[in-house]
Amino acid sequence: MSSRLLMGTLRILRRRLAYVSRANPDYRAALSRDVCIHLSTGDGVSMRFVVRDRRFVADDSEAPADLALRFRTATDALAFLLSPDPLARMIDGQTSPNITLSGNAILLLWFQGRILQALPFSRLHRRRISLPGSVTAPIARSRTRRQVERLPVTDELDPDWHSALTAREQIYMYQVAHGKRPVPY
Repeated sequence: MSSRLLMGTLRILRRRLAYVSRANPDYRAALSRDVCIHLSTGDGVSMRFVVRDRRFVADDSEAPADLALRFRTATDALAFLLSPDPLARMIDGQTSPNITLSGNAILLLWFQGRILQALPFSRLHRRRISLPGSVTAPIARSRTRRQVERLPVTDELDPDWHSALTAREQIYMYQVAHGKRPVPY
């Protein structure tokens, strides 16, 4: 029974990750490289989560996984996936024979973060609120308002300011935006 429940949960999770990675550009920004994560159990349940071209895709190929997570039973896998504190579950599982991890362990934390971002009831989806009385403009009665120099907005740097121009050209993001190839991980 728990094997069917785990397989259903993994299918729903894979669909949800694929949908969010297609629909949400902020989520897609976190998918910076191609990754393969393989979850399996001793009960015979197996699912691969593949990130390709900044999207989660359904891929059942036998390519080597960057992270392989094997659980003793489907119940252990469900407890891990649905846990509010997966890091503690992982540490507990590593000290007992319930969980076997091979590959890059940092990807486990990354993957758990993507799961929490994709779930609609996640604690990461809190609405942002503006605090009452927040400062959106200079306060006229402030004693220090005259000490702050306010300059008009410009679209370009002053061409006479040579040190700013050379400093800007050394910024890596600026170089990539102007055609330099990014360094792979």
